[in-house]
Amino acid sequence: METEKIIQSTSQRSAPSAKRSAPGIFITGTDTGVGKTIIAAGLVLALKKQGMDCGYFKPFASGAVKTRAGLMSPDLRLILNTTGLMDPPPLMNPICLVPPLAPLPAAEMTGVQWTWPEIARAHALLQIYHDFMVVEGVGGLLVPLKRKFLVIDLIKRLGLPVLVVARPGLGTINHTLLTLTLLKQQNIRVLGFLFNGQRGRPGAAEKTAPEIIRSFSGVPYWGSIPWDDKVSEEHFRLGAIPIRLAKLLTNNFKTIE
Repeated sequence: METEKIIQSTSQRSAPSAKRSAPGIFITGTDTGVGKTIIAAGLVLALKKQGMDCGYFKPFASGAVKTRAGLMSPDLRLILNTTGLMDPPPLMNPICLVPPLAPLPAAEMTGVQWTWPEIARAHALLQIYHDFMVVEGVGGLLVPLKRKFLVIDLIKRLGLPVLVVARPGLGTINHTLLTLTLLKQQNIRVLGFLFNGQRGRPGAAEKTAPEIIRSFSGVPYWGSIPWDDKVSEEHFRLGAIPIRLAKLLTNNFKTIE
């Protein structure tokens, strides 16, 4: 596979041997379409602004399109066009699938087979060249990546703490608590949860949900990122997302370290 070629060529470069394995954070969501990639890109930029050498890793992505650089997912195109990162795309996203489906059916439909060592080696190489890694999942915790292997299994394998991105509005209490409960049941460290995409002034549901979720889960609430008309994934614009995340990091950065 293309990933294996990149791994072999990259591993031949002279790496700074004194560097320890990079810490990081895993970005998951209560659902697909909650803005995980926008948050991940903003977080990379916010951390870089604080002086950290921050990398990005998305092990699985679907809905890939042909580009001059080969197959590439829309998520990775956004990251490359907004963060300034220049790592090889096959390392940043080793499993890149064309059908816009969950990774399991997308891989089975196209005959793509992958193994855990392939994922682990790509992640390990990126860790060598960055002080901190922002790792993004796909969909929610129970999205299947392989038979008997879910996103939550990926999180456990990588051993990273989690930030949960949720929708504001009615229904988010149930979805967010389900996600946080499953993470805690699996003994996965949860750094916090945040709401993304609040449109207009918050109503009663948006105002009351954070404290209810926090009190039932015991997980810190990082805050809410409002809807930003200047954000465009299609045109690679993050608007004020990095600035807003930088402010949230000021209060929550110690929980990441």
